[in-house]
Parts: sequence; C-alpha cells; structure tokens
Amino acid sequence: MKITTKKLATTALISLLILASCGGDDSKESSTSSTDSTSETSDSATDSAPTEFAGQDLSNSSFIDMNFKGEDMAEVNLSGSDLTKSFFGSATMTAANLSKANLTETGFSFADLSGADLSGATLTDANFSSVNFANANLADAQGQGASFRRALLDGASLIGANMTGSNFSDAVLTGADLTNVDFTNANLTYADFTGANMTGAILTGAIITGAIIPE
Repeated sequence: MKITTKKLATTALISLLILASCGGDDSKESSTSSTDSTSETSDSATDSAPTEFAGQDLSNSSFIDMNFKGEDMAEVNLSGSDLTKSFFGSATMTAANLSKANLTETGFSFADLSGADLSGATLTDANFSSVNFANANLADAQGQGASFRRALLDGASLIGANMTGSNFSDAVLTGADLTNVDFTNANLTYADFTGANMTGAILTGAIITGAIIPE
C-alpha cells in the first residue's frame, strides 16, 4: 500500500511538471506573438506617416506645434489646416495652398512662399520675417500682430487684409495690391511701397518713418 501511494505521488508530480512546462511555452509563444503584433502595428504606423510633403494634399489636417524647418513643401495643399505654433523656417513652399489655414503664432522666417495662396488665412502673431511672398495671394488674410519685417512682397495681393498692429518695417511691397488693407497702428518704417495700389488702405496710427509711399 505504501509503495502504491508513493508511485501515485510520483506520477502526480511528473504530471504537474509536464503541465507547468507546457504552460510556460504557451506563455512564451503568447508573449512572442504579442511582440510581433506590436512590431507590425508600429511598422504600419511608420509606413503611413508622411515623409514627403511636396505636392501632397494635406488639406484640413492638424499639425499643431510641429517642426517643418527646411522641408520641401512646394505646391503642398494645406488649405483649411490648423498649423498653430508650428515652425516652417527656411522651408520651400512655392505655390503652396494655405488658404483659410490657421497659422496663429507660426514661424516662417526665411521661407520661400512665392506664388503661395494664403487668402483668408489666420496669421495672428505669426513670424514672416525675411519671407519671400513674391506674387503671393494674401487677400482677406487676418494678420493682426504678425511680423513681415524685411519680407519680400513684390507683386503680392493683400486686398482687404487686416494687418492692424503688424510689423512691415524694411519690407518690400513694390507693385503689391494693397486695396482696402487695414494698416492701423502698423509699423511701416522704411517699407517700400513703390508702385503699390493703396486705394482705400487705412494708415491710422501707423508708423511711416522713412517709408516710400506713393501719393
């Protein structure tokens, strides 16, 4: 009886060890499967993230507080997008579509926006210092408090834009269409308006020291 009991106990112990061993393997396989799944998901997310912007349709997107410094974004479509506090310094954005985009507190210093469409865009407190806006469309843009210091806006259209409290010191606006632009309290020091159409432009409280303004 004692021998039988001992054999039964030994058999039970072996069975438990086998079960434990199988469970460990299953757990390991489950963990490996989970890791592989996570890796595949991560790879998929990476593959879907945009790596090139030139010519892409990214309209109505949200890119808040992001860095696009030096990117090639020529002819990109960002119309209606929220780009609040993002940085586009030295980016190439020729012929880009930024119409009705939210560019509040964005930075574009030294970017190339020649031929770009910013009509109806919100430019509040944005920094466009030394930006190339040649032949760009800024009609009806809301640029309160924005800086266009030393910006090149020759041939640009700013028809009906609100530029109250903005800074256009040393900017070049030769041949620009400034019809009905509101420059109330703006800094226009040494700005060049040679050949610009300033019909209906509001200069109330504007600083025009050294500015070249057509009569």
